[in-house]
Amino acid sequence: MSIYARLLSQPRSAKDSPKATKATVSKASAAFSKLSAATEKFAFFSIKTQFDNVGDALINREMIRLAANEASVFVDLSRCPREFRLALGVCGISGVTSLQERGSRRLLIELVKARLRFKRCFYFLSPGGYVGELEGGRLLQAWLNTVLLVSMYLIGVRICHVGVSYERIGPSQAKLIRLRSLLLHCHFLRDKNSSVYARELRIRHDGIIPDLAFSIFVDSPRLKDPNGLICFSFRTDQTPTQFQDAHAVMTAVAAEFPMEASFVLFAQVGRDVAAMHQLAKLFHEATGRLIQVADCCHDIEGCLTFYDRCSVVISNRLHVLLMASSRIGRIVACVSGDANSKIDGLFKTIRHERNVVRMDQHDGSLGARIAAVAGEDNLAVTGRAQREDLKRVFRDVFA
Repeated sequence: MSIYARLLSQPRSAKDSPKATKATVSKASAAFSKLSAATEKFAFFSIKTQFDNVGDALINREMIRLAANEASVFVDLSRCPREFRLALGVCGISGVTSLQERGSRRLLIELVKARLRFKRCFYFLSPGGYVGELEGGRLLQAWLNTVLLVSMYLIGVRICHVGVSYERIGPSQAKLIRLRSLLLHCHFLRDKNSSVYARELRIRHDGIIPDLAFSIFVDSPRLKDPNGLICFSFRTDQTPTQFQDAHAVMTAVAAEFPMEASFVLFAQVGRDVAAMHQLAKLFHEATGRLIQVADCCHDIEGCLTFYDRCSVVISNRLHVLLMASSRIGRIVACVSGDANSKIDGLFKTIRHERNVVRMDQHDGSLGARIAAVAGEDNLAVTGRAQREDLKRVFRDVFA
């Protein structure tokens, strides 16, 4: 029986003065107000990532959109350059308040105010890949941020880390992540390899969820152009031989396609652009074929529109692969050395290992193996299922 129902059912005694009854009702109203406030949900984000990377803009945008379906959202954009804010495009999302001037300070004020009103608060850490070591000023800043997270934890903020991967982490960063994982309301990784690696490092996590980029998959994908562009997109900064591996892939693929085929090198990460131009020059010298070079590093929709013109995309960039597969389905994931663990792990997780080709195995069958994978169209259905799984996970996080 509710508080109000109990009040109405109680017999009125001689001692029940109007003043006493009013005071009792006021207490009941206050209790209901407190309960109502506790069911209100607020999500907070402070964006700092690779600002010349469309994939990072995409996963942050989709994380915010998914959260906005479940809670009122505040986003600190004060550290983001104008191009990235435009790419993120969160200002037009219903239920999202963007903070640009003194955003970090204002975000913390809003968070504390919400907790003082007994509202349920969720603070989201940055998604994406974590790799390498932290040293010097970066390590100090990371520890200071962790102290702030401890403070949030102590006042009842639910700290969330979703859609992350770990590979080749240094000991200092591993220690920090291990400690931070103990503060988390939820800690979801995006691939099997990261999960195994996290267990080896004794990093607590709650399981595996789809990459946030799967949120953009649509029910009715566009019709594909069988004569569209054959697109390459490579990063070449992870291993000493990665540039040569990319060149080997391109020349091997060219041998499998007719002379009238159209090739393009496309970069959606700023630091890849210079290498794309170098690869284009080598490709032309080795094959005699012309190849276009294009880049789009600050526009999510611009990248997706470009992939509509392609018949297949071959890349060692995870979000190039996922964004392209949301539009055309046909992709070839390239891995080399001990890098690209997140790509290998994600395609294992979704049971599409066949889409993965080792680009550092320069044998006579490399081009044929890539061409065989490029002829398949099998990611659209999987992608839509992953999208629905993401929605369920976010509903559970905020439940």
